Amino acid sequence: MKKKLLLSFIDQGIVSASNFFLIIILARLFTQSDFGFISFLLFIGVLVNNIQISLITQPHNVIAANLNHTEYLKYTNGAFGLHLALIFLLIIVSSIIYVMQYMGVINLYDNITFILFAVFYLNFKQLQDFLRRILFTSGQINQIVISDIIAYGGSSLVLLLALYLKVETLSHVILFLCLPFILSIFYLFITNKITYKYCMDDMQFTFKKSFDFARWSFAATLASWLGTRIFPITLGLITSMESVAIYAVLMNIINTLNPIFYTLTNFLTTVFAKVSEKSTLFKQVSNTFFTLLPIIAIASIILILYPKEILSLLYGSKYIEYTNLLQYISFSIILIAFSNVLQLYLRATQNVKYIFKAFLYASLFSLTFGLFLIYKYEVLGAVIAFIISWVISNILLSLYTYKSYRGKYE
Repeated sequence: MKKKLLLSFIDQGIVSASNFFLIIILARLFTQSDFGFISFLLFIGVLVNNIQISLITQPHNVIAANLNHTEYLKYTNGAFGLHLALIFLLIIVSSIIYVMQYMGVINLYDNITFILFAVFYLNFKQLQDFLRRILFTSGQINQIVISDIIAYGGSSLVLLLALYLKVETLSHVILFLCLPFILSIFYLFITNKITYKYCMDDMQFTFKKSFDFARWSFAATLASWLGTRIFPITLGLITSMESVAIYAVLMNIINTLNPIFYTLTNFLTTVFAKVSEKSTLFKQVSNTFFTLLPIIAIASIILILYPKEILSLLYGSKYIEYTNLLQYISFSIILIAFSNVLQLYLRATQNVKYIFKAFLYASLFSLTFGLFLIYKYEVLGAVIAFIISWVISNILLSLYTYKSYRGKYE
C-alpha cells in the first residue's frame, strides 16, 4: 500500500507540475487578453472534468471497490458507456454554442479556438482522465504513472516547442496539446487491453448501482464549483479577459499543492471506503490532515513573505504589481486542505449529500455577495469572495462531519 501511495503522489505531482508549467508557458507565450481567454476555457474544462468525476469515476472508486470480479467488469463497462455518452453530449452542446456564435447570438473571443478546445482537446483529455481514474480502483498505478508522463509531460514538451517556434495562434496551440493525450490513450488501451462493448444492460446496472451516490456527488460538485470556482468565469463575463489572466496566474501558484489533495481523492477514497469502523476511519482522516499541516504552513509562509520574488521568477515583470493579491489568496491553502480532508470522510461513509449542502450555502454567497464584490472590486473582489466562500464551506463541512460521525451511516 505504501508503494502505491508513493506512486500516486508521484503521478499527481507529474499532472500538477505539468498544469503549473502549462499556465506559466501560456502566460509568457500570449498577450494578457489571449492568455485570459484560454484560461477562461481551461476553467470551464475543470468544471466539465469535475462533472465527469462526480457522475462516473468517483462512484466507481467507492462502489466498484467492493464488487466481485464479474460485477466489477459489468460495472466498469457500463461506466465506460456512460462516459462516452457524456462526451457525445459535450460535442452537441459545444456545436450549439458555435452555431449561436456564427448566427451572432453570442460573441466569443475566438470561436475557432473554442470549438477546437471543446470538441477535440477537452474530449481527449476527458477520455484519458476517465481511463486513469478507473485504473486507480484496480490499483494499476504503474500504468497510470507512465500514461500521465506521456500525456502531461508531453503537454509541457509541445508547449515548449510552441514557445521555441513562436507559435502565437491560440487554435494552433490547442492542436499541439491534443497530441500527447491521444498517445496516452493509445498506450492505456494497448497495455491494459482495455475493451469496450456497447451494452445497455451494463449501463443500466452501473446507473442503478451508482445513482444515489452519483446524484449527491454531482450536486456537491456543481455546488462546489458555483461556491468556490465560479469567480474566473464571472470575471470574464463581468469585467475582462485581462482580469481572468490575473486570477489564473494567482490560482496557478495556489494550485501547486494540488498533487497532495488530488492524491487523497484518487487513492485514499477507495482505501477509506473499505474501513467499516467509524472511529478508526475518523482517526485515519485526522492523521491525514495533521500530516499535511506542516507542508501547508510552510507553503503559506513562503507566499506571504516572498510574493514579489515568486511572481517575478515565474512570470517576469508582467504580473509583478499583484503581489498583495497573492499574499491575500495564500490564506486559502489551509482552508482548501481542511475541506479536502473533511470531504474524504464524508465520501468514504457515502454521506455525499452533506458535501452538497455545505457547498450549496457557499454557492448562495458566491452568486449574490460574491458577484457584487467582483463587480465592485474586480480581481480583488474575486480573491476576497474566494476566501470567504471556503470559510463558509469549511464551517458547514465540519458540522456535517460531526453529525455523520455521531450518527449512523446513511
